[in-house]
Amino acid sequence: MTTTARNIGTLIVVILKARNLPNKRQFGKQDPYCSVALNGETRKTKIIKRGGQHPEWDEEVRFNIYEDPDALSSSGGGTPPPLPPKGGRGPKKILGGERMAVACFAADKDPDLIGEATVDLTEVLTKGETDEWFTLTNKDKYSGEVYLELTFWSNEPRPEKKSTPRLVKANKQYGGPGTFVPSDDSPNHLQQGSGSFHEEYRRESLPSAFLPSNSSTGLDLYKPEYEHTVKARAPRSSSVDQVVNDMGD
Repeated sequence: MTTTARNIGTLIVVILKARNLPNKRQFGKQDPYCSVALNGETRKTKIIKRGGQHPEWDEEVRFNIYEDPDALSSSGGGTPPPLPPKGGRGPKKILGGERMAVACFAADKDPDLIGEATVDLTEVLTKGETDEWFTLTNKDKYSGEVYLELTFWSNEPRPEKKSTPRLVKANKQYGGPGTFVPSDDSPNHLQQGSGSFHEEYRRESLPSAFLPSNSSTGLDLYKPEYEHTVKARAPRSSSVDQVVNDMGD
């Protein structure tokens, strides 16, 4: 019984450049290009005329990624499939396997293979992106390197973030300087006559010397020190008054 493969995302491959490629021409510079193959599909870059040993392509190719529907039923011997990763993350079993083939050729009547490599897609399918130099070989010999940027766009919905409740601080009402009266427990006589209450509170908080003598509280007016001194002394008559008194006698 076969089932339809489900499209799980898109793999974007950016073929940037290569370095240290062997020159396949005896005279002049070679015309290199690069090919990428995955799940039976092949994508090619443009040919760089006289690109030589250090060509730069900077081209992007894309592959549709399909989940392998027979991945869970392929385990033989009665062995149960492995448990899925926590949080739903981790590489999925895809059609064609998690490996991609990359190769560089020198363009000619018959393209000449420069070097090839196999790219493991496990990291990009797990993390979402990766980029590095991949070593090319030809007949088990070093044949340069190619630089690839890999990005995987998943069709799966993003997991919802759990919102943590924030603690709400209690709203306290400011009741004036030096006092605090909660809004629910405030007495009636404080709420109704707030003006006279604050005025009386100010009078009580002041020293007695600073209150007027004719106030309703009956306290003495502030009297400076020099007034007490002047009143304590005997009144002196001026020189004019003394002359008038002598003439009257």
